[in-house]
Amino acid sequence: SLSPVLLIVSGVLGAFGFALLSGSLSGILQAIVPQAQRMGFALRLSLFNQAGIAIGTGAAGLAIDRLGSPMSALLFALVALACLPMLKMITSHSG
Repeated sequence: SLSPVLLIVSGVLGAFGFALLSGSLSGILQAIVPQAQRMGFALRLSLFNQAGIAIGTGAAGLAIDRLGSPMSALLFALVALACLPMLKMITSHSG
C-alpha cells in the first residue's frame, strides 16, 4: 500500500519545512526587531506558535472527524495556498 510511504514522506518533508521556517523566522526577527526588544518578541512569537500548533491540530482532527480525510486535506491545502500571498507581502516588507 502507498499510504505508509506517503505518511513517512509527509512527516520528513514537514520536519524539513519546519526547520526552514524556523530559521527564516529567526533571520527576519533579527532584521526587523531592535535588539533590546528581541527577547520579549521571541517569547510572544513562541507562545503564539505553540498556540497555533495546538489549535491547528485540534481543527485538523475535528475536520477529519466531520468531513473525512480527503475533504480535510483539500480544505487545508486551499487555506495554505490562500496564505501564500500574505507571506510574500510580509517578507517583502521586512527587507
